[in-house]
Amino acid sequence: MLYAATRFIVLQQLRSRAYVVILAVGVLLVVGALALSELSGGESARVVEDIGLAVIALSVSVTAVTLALSSFSREIATREIFFSLVQPMPHSVAYLSRFLAGTFSVLVTNMILAGLFLAILAAVGAPDPLPRVFVACMVGGLEAIVLLAIALFLGIGSSLAVSASVMTALFVVGRLAHDLEILVAREAFGPTTVVLEACLWILPRLDRFDLTWWAGATGWAQAVAAVAYGVVYALGWVLLGLVRIERRDFH
Repeated sequence: MLYAATRFIVLQQLRSRAYVVILAVGVLLVVGALALSELSGGESARVVEDIGLAVIALSVSVTAVTLALSSFSREIATREIFFSLVQPMPHSVAYLSRFLAGTFSVLVTNMILAGLFLAILAAVGAPDPLPRVFVACMVGGLEAIVLLAIALFLGIGSSLAVSASVMTALFVVGRLAHDLEILVAREAFGPTTVVLEACLWILPRLDRFDLTWWAGATGWAQAVAAVAYGVVYALGWVLLGLVRIERRDFH
């Protein structure tokens, strides 16, 4: 049942207008990096790589959150999520199928944009090894999977507006987490430093998935650490979501 539900949702998502529009915009932005590179003064390949990695990470994150929230909150409210197939589904199966389908859609988006991006880099002369750039792209996709897990958790009991607002705030704070960590280390916030330090352990550290600099470095420790953190953090939110949806009364 889990496979059938996931397959059904994946087909719905990949055929949806929202997904097609987001993918098209992502493709245009990746290609548009070429135009911006003409203003770089001889560093066109570096500009294309930096902008491309940022655009791909943003595109897959928007894909994940949009697919998670566009219909999930409504389906939860109307209980449609439990009747995607002919027979009713257990709450846990309905929830897991949403997460697995969203993860698959994120990976498809990431692969499409990464393939186009690598082709562009090969044409302009990549400043860094292409395999490492590809790994940086795929690790960046973990950011989207983390956001997907959080968005689904919020969608169980929150409205679309509230969930979207919280996700926007988490995205901004998560991207700035490294800067906040530096300020916390300097005790720049006075008595609230301890509270902020605790928040850094709870909030998603999306800065860890930005491997733009790593693509031109050596070693794999940073990439492995980012993957391990992303997998553990996302699975933690999935488990919390399973507990929450099983305990909610939908009658």
